[in-house]
Amino acid sequence: ARIPEARRRALHVRVLRALEATGLTDDDTVYASAHHAWHGRDLRARHLNADAAARAQARYSTDLAMVCYERAIALTDEAAEPAFAMTLHERLADVAFLSASYSRALTGYEQALRLGRGDTGRPRPPHTGKCRSLIPYRSRRE
Repeated sequence: ARIPEARRRALHVRVLRALEATGLTDDDTVYASAHHAWHGRDLRARHLNADAAARAQARYSTDLAMVCYERAIALTDEAAEPAFAMTLHERLADVAFLSASYSRALTGYEQALRLGRGDTGRPRPPHTGKCRSLIPYRSRRE
């Protein structure tokens, strides 16, 4: 027999709360918390998965790091938080490169570059032609 979806999510959240109540901050507890937050669709899932990914990356646990970064990316609104999303994409790309997943790394770096350039998918305001930053510094003083 299969556990109904709503019940399954509730059980994941319950385990997440129990893990948090222990006060433990070791890597395994952080990974488990990220897992249960993701499957329980808890609001903290993005933060917990980003933290778990960084810890896994530091330990060269590339498979776990990639899964956690992908989860954090999936829960991030790139238009609202482009800098955070850019960092996640770049870190995912770094981990993918280390694990010889070169096409995955290239995709991650391209996404980070896109966000770094300000392309978040939102329409940009029309250009007014009055952008002084495009004028070389010496010309502005002359």
